[in-house]
Amino acid sequence: REGGCRGSHNRERFDVARKQGKRVCIDLSFDDMMTEKEVKSLVIQLGHAYGTNRKSTRPLDLYMTSLEKRAAAGLGKISGFENWRCECKAEHYSEVFPKENLVYLTSESPNTLQELSGEEVYVIGGIVDHNRLKGLTHGKAQELGLRTARLPLDGNVDLGENRKVLTVNHVFTILL
Repeated sequence: REGGCRGSHNRERFDVARKQGKRVCIDLSFDDMMTEKEVKSLVIQLGHAYGTNRKSTRPLDLYMTSLEKRAAAGLGKISGFENWRCECKAEHYSEVFPKENLVYLTSESPNTLQELSGEEVYVIGGIVDHNRLKGLTHGKAQELGLRTARLPLDGNVDLGENRKVLTVNHVFTILL
């Protein structure tokens, strides 16, 4: 075998599977609202989400939007980031996808997500705030007139007594 054949085949197979998967977008438009430490934590979470997706036999079609500033710089420091098999866009998700296809995932939503649809794009707020900015993603979604949904955690996932906030990679893994 020539060097790189197996890896190339695996990348092609992953790309085909990814494009058949449900679309998930991580909204990175909160860069200015986070501390340096929170942005670094977000970058680590994005790496975990990507790694989990890459290992999945049924990967999601991952998009990262509003990728600029500190988050872009942090991801750029990850060895091999330029080869990640996902869509990285500087544009806001509302410029990438039709509004009617967007569903913003937020714990404040009155609607519970029952199953993923191939027509929808599920948006995860790319924010690490330790509940400092509670309600921010829900408010933004309402402001833009987007549909919202929350994950069906009650009775399905034990988050402990006090923890109701999930990390970006945990939300991604639940969707996966």
